Amino acid sequence: MGSFWEALLGAREAWRTRRSAREKARFAVHVVRLMAEELVSTAKMAPYAARAWLDHTSRERGRWPTRGPHVRVWKRVPYAKERCEQCLDVYLPAEEPAEAGEKKGGVPRVRRPAALFVHGGTWSSGCAWHYAPMARRLAEHGVVVAVADYRLYPKATMEDMTEDVLSAMRWTVETAPTLGADPERVAVIGHSAGAHLVAKALLQWDKEIKETKNGSKKHRKEAKRPSLFVGMAGVYDVKKHYEYEAERNVHELSTMARAMGGMSNFEKHSPALHVVDLLKEHSRKARPHQPTPDTNDRQEQTSAQKLKLFGEGIAARMGLAQPEHWANAVLPEKPLLHFPPTVLAGSFKDVVVPWYQSAEFAFHLHRAGIPTRQLVYDNVGHGNFVVDWWSSCSEEELPHHSRDLIALLQDGAW
Repeated sequence: MGSFWEALLGAREAWRTRRSAREKARFAVHVVRLMAEELVSTAKMAPYAARAWLDHTSRERGRWPTRGPHVRVWKRVPYAKERCEQCLDVYLPAEEPAEAGEKKGGVPRVRRPAALFVHGGTWSSGCAWHYAPMARRLAEHGVVVAVADYRLYPKATMEDMTEDVLSAMRWTVETAPTLGADPERVAVIGHSAGAHLVAKALLQWDKEIKETKNGSKKHRKEAKRPSLFVGMAGVYDVKKHYEYEAERNVHELSTMARAMGGMSNFEKHSPALHVVDLLKEHSRKARPHQPTPDTNDRQEQTSAQKLKLFGEGIAARMGLAQPEHWANAVLPEKPLLHFPPTVLAGSFKDVVVPWYQSAEFAFHLHRAGIPTRQLVYDNVGHGNFVVDWWSSCSEEELPHHSRDLIALLQDGAW
């Protein structure tokens, strides 16, 4: 409900800027229509919310309650000590009988993949328990899943949120062995505003690595970062997204501009524009008349790029699949960023964050030397990326975007 009340506050401020009574009346009708649509949409989500709440709270028995036959959950685990919001829920696959005796020092020998999920919510709403169905389903497929809470607007600034996400990422990588996960197989997943914050946190991590002297202990520690970034329907160019919101006539109600600290900070908080600046700097420093690398010397595909995914079909038809779309891009000799291999997903049906936000950021990352893959779907709404995780169906019955995420976490990040 945080985003709803923030929208009302934005509407109140925008209403005051209208001069005539006629303008005020028109704007009031517009706001009432948008709020009614939002309430109807929220009401439709009530069955999912009830399922998520029950899935998160039922059958508790001590600190490690059983989640059905396959999953255990560890709730409200702090990843930082400053605020109560800085905590996460960890969903653990139950050990198979053959694994139970294979322990050393109380830690399972089996090293599973792990994933940290960062939720969206216009930077002003959302809770970890909302995503219990997705986390549980991924854990049933053998993935250790951490779902993070973080400080939200208006209590937190964009810098606060980015620092929280960065702390959660560090905690997940460092704690992975304790949870029975492989620290070299940790993915970080972000949805909507969460994908934006993950991208900002990874860029902040890159900045800290570059500012640290090579060879120092801290540098080596920081080098152990997540091995995969999966961004779903994320905002990466804030200015362009604000223009899109203005076209939809929702920009005055949206929390985005206020969460960013005003329009003057749009460029500062746009991960895509940060990468563009790096590319411009690299281009200025490059030797004049530098020959184009031979196509045989191009970046070798990672396992995440080789993995066959449902979302690549539409991307290929649009000309966004590698190597056809990016064949003429001149890559740097080495990556310009300490950034993990990246998979960015969008959908034509998503009217909240358009698909081209992911497509353009993917292209910029590729030009910066980061192994990148673009997925596009044709019938996935903005929220469907994180709510289409029905516990009653088999993996083959899950929608394609859900099956793609399972495949990436199980096979594509390593």
